[in-house]
Amino acid sequence: MFTSRFITIRILLAINILAAVVLMPVVNLNWLWVLVAMFMYACMNGLGIGLGNHRYWSHKSFEFKYSWMKYLCGVCSVISGTGSTIGWVGIHRNHHVKVDSVKDPHSPKHLNLFNMLFLKYNISSNDLLRRCTDIAKDKFMKFTHQYWLPCILSYITVLSFISLEALYFMFIIPSMVTMFMQAFTNYFCHKDLGYKNYISKYADDKSKNIWWLAYLNFGEGWHNNHHCQPLKYTNKVKWWELDLLGSIISRIKQ
Repeated sequence: MFTSRFITIRILLAINILAAVVLMPVVNLNWLWVLVAMFMYACMNGLGIGLGNHRYWSHKSFEFKYSWMKYLCGVCSVISGTGSTIGWVGIHRNHHVKVDSVKDPHSPKHLNLFNMLFLKYNISSNDLLRRCTDIAKDKFMKFTHQYWLPCILSYITVLSFISLEALYFMFIIPSMVTMFMQAFTNYFCHKDLGYKNYISKYADDKSKNIWWLAYLNFGEGWHNNHHCQPLKYTNKVKWWELDLLGSIISRIKQ
């Protein structure tokens, strides 16, 4: 079941990469559309993946002040083209408990960057599902898990009717960059780069903090901080470790 979902996401990423290159000469490139693409990237990778999928649904590190906020983040996740929140959570929770071991779904010890980008994950459907049964009880998450592909195709269709620029800068570019940033974080933050603030309780854990990734993905690059304190809503430890998502959460949590 999840193998077919991974294949669909791989195809979508490949199409995005091809479309990003082929359409670049014909779209109306201006600063307004660049800002729109940056905003959509912030919605997809920041609110959808980092804040929603990761810090809320995966770790329940906080509770939203208003319930509609969690579903807004869910919509941002769906339109990113990265699959369902349930699938994302199942993979991420397996990553934490099996970090950098042979059973880790996406450790750079066992996957190169290309395979990580195209979701060549080492995980079974059973391992994935049994770690996210709590998320599957939510009706909205269950719906988006089952119908995430029709949802993203509907979004693409609407953008296509608006304009080529809307499709390009509101989906193709931000979705592609989101997928790249997810792969970069999973790969580089578990390589011999960056620094550690903590020693993990897991012997195989190679997680590191990488400042440039943290600034590009709203604080998710403080990866060693997160792995050693996964239940904290902020990844910030040192004063200069800016965590935009943590700052946002401090204002919207109960």
